[in-house]
Amino acid sequence: MTHKFTIFIIVSALLLLISGLIVLALKEEQQAKQRVDVIAKRIGDDVVATYAGGEITAQELRGYINKIMPRQAKHTTCKKHGSDHKKCSRDEGCESHPLDSPETYRLLLQRLVTEKMLKRWISEKGMLSRKDVTHKLKHLVEEINLNVLSGEMHSDKLKPDQVEMRQYYEQRRDEYQSRSFAEVEQEIEQTLIAQKQAEYIPKYIEELKKNAVIERNYELLKVVPPTDSEIKSYYAENQRKYTRAELLRINYMVFQNGADKKVQARAQKALVKIRAGGDFKKIADKLADSSAKSESVERNSRTKSTKFIETMFRYQQGETTPVFKDGKTLYIAEIVERQGSEIKSLDEVRGEVKKVVYLAKERQKMEQNKYDALFSIQGKRFTVEQFMEEFDELTPQQQQQFASFKAKKNLLDQLVVKELLIEKAEDKSQNNEARAYREKMKLTALKQMLHKEEVDEEITISDKQVKEFYDDYKSRLIEPQKAQISIIRVGIGFSEDERKRGRAKIEAAQGKLRTGADFAATAKKYSEDWSASRGGKLDRWILEGGGHLAERYEHGFHRYVFALTPGAVSDFFEFQNNYWIIKMRQLIAATPQTLEQAKPQIVKLLRAVRHQQRTNEMQNKLLEKSQLVIRDFVLTQLMGVEARAHAQEKNSLHPSGCSHQQASGGHKHGAGCGHQQQNGGYLHDAGCGH
Repeated sequence: MTHKFTIFIIVSALLLLISGLIVLALKEEQQAKQRVDVIAKRIGDDVVATYAGGEITAQELRGYINKIMPRQAKHTTCKKHGSDHKKCSRDEGCESHPLDSPETYRLLLQRLVTEKMLKRWISEKGMLSRKDVTHKLKHLVEEINLNVLSGEMHSDKLKPDQVEMRQYYEQRRDEYQSRSFAEVEQEIEQTLIAQKQAEYIPKYIEELKKNAVIERNYELLKVVPPTDSEIKSYYAENQRKYTRAELLRINYMVFQNGADKKVQARAQKALVKIRAGGDFKKIADKLADSSAKSESVERNSRTKSTKFIETMFRYQQGETTPVFKDGKTLYIAEIVERQGSEIKSLDEVRGEVKKVVYLAKERQKMEQNKYDALFSIQGKRFTVEQFMEEFDELTPQQQQQFASFKAKKNLLDQLVVKELLIEKAEDKSQNNEARAYREKMKLTALKQMLHKEEVDEEITISDKQVKEFYDDYKSRLIEPQKAQISIIRVGIGFSEDERKRGRAKIEAAQGKLRTGADFAATAKKYSEDWSASRGGKLDRWILEGGGHLAERYEHGFHRYVFALTPGAVSDFFEFQNNYWIIKMRQLIAATPQTLEQAKPQIVKLLRAVRHQQRTNEMQNKLLEKSQLVIRDFVLTQLMGVEARAHAQEKNSLHPSGCSHQQASGGHKHGAGCGHQQQNGGYLHDAGCGH
C-alpha cells in the first residue's frame, strides 16, 4: 500500500512538472511571436535586410540594382532595338526584367551593405578631416566642374553647323581630292572647333577678368637674392654634399649569351689579343657582339649593376679586366682613366649653391607669410600657403621652369585664370544631376585612397618569398629565345593588281638572293620597309613569347624567324598584308632565368596575388562586421512583385472588367482595396487579377 502511494505521488509530480513545462513553452512561444510582431512593426514590412546600425528597404535595393546594372546587362534582346537597349524607352516591354534568383538578390544585398560599411569606415578613420584627402577631393571637384564648363563651350559656342562645314569643304576641294564630304565631315568639324577655340577662349577669359574684382600682391613672391657671404657660409657648412665621387673612364666590349661555350671561347680569344698588345676597339669590332663602348662610371652610379661597378673599381688606370660575367653577359673592360674622390671647389658649384640658398630663403619667406592673401577674386582669398601647395604638386622640371620671380608672377596669373574658370564652372554645375555625379566621384576617390592605405601599402614581398617561388617554378622561368634579323618587306596592297605587283617584286628579290647577291644590297633595291636604306637591318631583338597577346599576334612571323639558323635566308612568305624575306643574323637560344632576372616578374606576380587576397579579406571583414540579416520572406515578396510587374509591362494586358487603372509604376486601387501597398507597388495574392 505504501509502495503504491509512493508511485502515485511521483507520477502526479511528473504530470504537474510536464504541465508546467508545456505552459512555460506556450508562454515563451507567445512571447517570441509578440517579439517578432514588435520587431516587424519596428523594422517595417518593406525592410529586406538589417545590418549593424541600419536597414535596407526593398525600394532602396531596387534603386541600387537599377543604378549599378546598366540596362543592356539586365535585358534580353529587344524586338525593336536588338541588343542596343540605350535606345529603349521605359515603357517598352524589354525594360523590366526580374533578376534570376534569390541568390542574386542576396549577393547584391551583400555588395550594397559592404559599400555602406566602407562609407562608415571612411568616416571612422576621419579621412574627410585630413588635409591631404580634402586637397585631392577639392581638385577632383574642380576638374569635374571644369569638364562640364568645357563641354558646354564645345556644344554651345564652338561646334560648327553644317553650313560652316560645307563652306570649309568647298573652299578646300583640291586638298580633299576625291574624298566626299561625308568622309571628311568629322575631320572638318574638329579643325573648325580648334580654330574657334583658339579665338574664343582668350576672349572668354578676358571677359571673366573684366567682370571680376581681382587683387594681386606680387611682392609676396619676391625674394632677395643670396649674398656672397650667404653662399660662402652655406658651402662651408655643407662641403660634404659637394664631394666628387670616385670616377673611372672605361672602354668595354660585350658578349651576349655567356653560357654558350663558343661565346666563351670568342671572349677568351679577344682577351688574349688585347693582352698581346692589340687595339681594344679593333678587337671588339672583330670579335665582340658590337663595337666597344666608352663610358664614365662613378663609384655610386646606378646606371650599371653593382657587380659591374665593383669589378671595374678593382682595377687601376691602364689595366684590363679578365673576362667576367654579369647576369648572362660576358664583358672585358679597360680602365682608361681613374680619378679619386675629392671635394669640389666653391667656384665649381657656386651656381648650384646659390640656387639652394635662394630656395631656402624663398621657402622661409613663404612660411612667414603663408596666411597672407596672394590674390583675391570677388573677395575670395587665395593665400601664399595655397600657392605653395599648388607649386609643390608641379614636377621638378615645372618647378625649375617657374623658379624665378618673373616666372612665378606668370604662374600666379595662370592660377587667377584657373580660379575664374572654376568659379564659373561651379555656377554651371549646381543642378541635382551634377551634384550627384560629384558625390559619386568623390566617394569613388575616397574608396581608392582607403584601398591604397589598407591594401596596397600593407603588401610587402620579402626576398625569402621570391626565392621560394623561384625554387618552386624555376623550370618555367625561361628567358625566351631571341634573334637579330634583316628583312626585305614588300606591301601587298588591297587590289588584285597591287598583289600581283608585290609578288613580282618579292620574287625578283628572292631570285637575286638565290644567285648569291648580297642581302643588304638586295634589301636597298627591293624592300619597301624603312630599314631598306640600312640594308634591311633591324636593331631590336625579336623575342618569342613576349606575352600571350603579342605572341598570338606575331606567331605567324616568329614561326618563320625561329626556323632559321644564323646566316640563313628564308623563302618569301606572306604575313599581315606584306611579303617578307628574312635573314637570320644572330640567334640566342632560350635559357633559364637567374633569380635576379626573374625577381621583378616574381615580385609583380606575388603582389598581384597578395593584393587579391587582401582585398577579399577586407571585404569579408566588412561583411562580417555588418552583421547582415536578410529577411527571406520580404525578398520572396519583392521577387514576386518584380515578376508580376515584368509580366504586366511585357504584355500590357489586364483582365477584362479590371477597375484598376494602370498608372506609372503600378495600379491605382480604390478605397477598401485589400492589397497592401509595398515599396511603390502592391503585393497581390495568388490569383489576383491586378
